[in-house]
Amino acid sequence: MSTNYKYGLSVYGIPLPCGGDEALTFGTRYFVDGTNGNDDNLGKTPNTAFATIQRAINVQTADTTGLGDVIYVFPGVYAEGLTGTLTKVSLIAVGGNWGNGPNAVVVYPASASPLAEITTNQAQISNFTFVSPSTSTTLPAAHFANMRWTTFSNNALIGGSAACITGLQIGNETGVATAANCDFNRISNNYIGTVFGATYEFENGIKIGRVAYDAGASVKHCHSTIIDNNNIFASTYGIYLGVYGGSSNGTIIQGNKITSWENTAPAGVTTAAIAAYASNFAMVVGNYCAQTNASAAITGFEAGNVIGNKTTQNAVGKNEAAIA
Repeated sequence: MSTNYKYGLSVYGIPLPCGGDEALTFGTRYFVDGTNGNDDNLGKTPNTAFATIQRAINVQTADTTGLGDVIYVFPGVYAEGLTGTLTKVSLIAVGGNWGNGPNAVVVYPASASPLAEITTNQAQISNFTFVSPSTSTTLPAAHFANMRWTTFSNNALIGGSAACITGLQIGNETGVATAANCDFNRISNNYIGTVFGATYEFENGIKIGRVAYDAGASVKHCHSTIIDNNNIFASTYGIYLGVYGGSSNGTIIQGNKITSWENTAPAGVTTAAIAAYASNFAMVVGNYCAQTNASAAITGFEAGNVIGNKTTQNAVGKNEAAIA
């Protein structure tokens, strides 16, 4: 427990307001405790916490107040497939570990994506472990229908079954005739892979839109999104940017480390570490990629915008500077 001039006691390092105008600045704080909470509670203090994350998502009103609500989730395993819209909401897992460690905050539903077609606008999601369901190989660990002005950071996305499809999916996974926005986001410092064994890594680490061309199911555009410093273990694609007929102006893919599961031989993705479909003006800079075939590890980007990446192709090291 600690104190300072503005706040009273803290729980898990979260300062609790003791009066004054904090609510005018920070909006409403909600608390979720899967062990001791109850969805009939008010959810506004640790002692009156909700039991489920979905309850907190449903009751927050940041989209109407504009103040910016925060949902704090205490350690535990939450068997929920989260849905809905997060506008001006921070969803923060409070704990000291990820994966299956003590104090981890794990979202692991039985038969749905942990984040199931969530829409975000001016949001933050941090410090969670999202595990794709063990009953399906087709559901992503995290699926955003639209993502705008959002920070998705310091999360672990884990495969729950063999040949699980995708870690982070933005836009449509299948041929639904709608298009998604992926604008002004920061996807940073996430671990995408497995803690359960080599056969549980994803086919695709981060996928925006679809790999297969489908104009109706593609993203509209991917403007000014930073994808950086993620550690990705995937069997087919590490990062795929599917902007069909749209634009990726200002998007930067930087400092990511991509391979297949480290205990397999040879290590590396089978198709491309970083790929795009007709990307416009995206930068691919300083990534480290491993691939099990002799073709280019970085494909689909404009010549001159692929700078200073280090790759291996069939264990042959290269410095990839401009792969169009």
